[in-house]
This record gives sequence, C-alpha cells and structure tokens, in this order.
Amino acid sequence: MKLRWFLLLLPVCAGVAHANEPVTGAYAGVGFGRATVHRARFTRSDIEAHDTGLKVFGGYRVFEGMAFEATYIDYGKSAKDTRLAGEVDAFSVAIVGLIRLRQWDLFGKAGMGAWEGTTADRNGREVNDDDIDPVLGLGAQYRAGRFALRAEAEAQQTSFAAGEHGRDGDWVSLISLSANLRF
Repeated sequence: MKLRWFLLLLPVCAGVAHANEPVTGAYAGVGFGRATVHRARFTRSDIEAHDTGLKVFGGYRVFEGMAFEATYIDYGKSAKDTRLAGEVDAFSVAIVGLIRLRQWDLFGKAGMGAWEGTTADRNGREVNDDDIDPVLGLGAQYRAGRFALRAEAEAQQTSFAAGEHGRDGDWVSLISLSANLRF
C-alpha cells in the first residue's frame, strides 16, 4: 500500500527537479531484492538457490560521469537440497560510470568485494571461507531533486575453497530496488 502511494507521488516530485541541476556530491541509500547463489560446473548442470538480499550503500559522485561507491550486501541464506547452500555477506568498493539522460542515469560499476560466507562442497559438507573477488553491476536510476530511485543488477564472485581442486568460481548476485538521497 505504501509503495503504491510512493509511486503515485514520484512524478509530482519530478516537477521539483530541473534537468540542469548539479548532481555531484555524497549520497547514501538502502535497497532490497532477489539474491541468487549460482554454481556452474563443467561436469554437471548449473544450480541456483534464492533468498531476499538487503544492501546499504554510500558514495561520492565526483562529476556527472563518475562516482566512487562502497556497498554492504547481505545476500541472505539460500539453499537447494545438499548440492548448494549459501550464506554470504560482502563489502565492496567500486568505480561507477554514469550516463546522464535528463532525470535518468544509466550506470555500470566495477570493483572488488571482500566477502565471507558458507556454502556446501560437492559432497554436501559445509565450507566456511572468505576472500576478495571482483564485483560488477549495471543499472538505472531516476532522480527527483536530491532523491533517487534505483534498479540494479550486481554480482560478486565468490571463490570458495574446493579442497584439492583449488577454488570454485561461484557467483552471488542481487537484483534490487533501492532509494538514495544526495547530500
């Protein structure tokens, strides 16, 4: 119910914003969405498990086309029988490239994330691990004055220890809806 009112009031807020208003400065936001733990293997099918993920982020938009951003994401606790289970938290820093289109921004980001979590190995045993791996993201946001609504897809590689075979190249991803405020 509250979301419906918010979406109805968003166009009214858009009238307050001007296309050539400055967009640089610090910002912070929160979001939620669908988190997925994804495991791909050469010898068998890909498997996925899902849960609700939450994120908190902050950044500084240096100029119209570039920002630096730090994000904390709780990917939730996902499980799919004994072949895949995951509980991952990650803190990442990224550089964000933006294309400004009047009230809209299209953006992509790339960086590194420090994660820690639990998963199941090939035999269904629990594996606890942490590492630093790449983060990628893509999205769009609608700006109304200092407020912005953002839709984004982002992925964190998780290289869990895989015993004698080195490290697995699993991914956790989050497709999210967020709100942020520029200071």
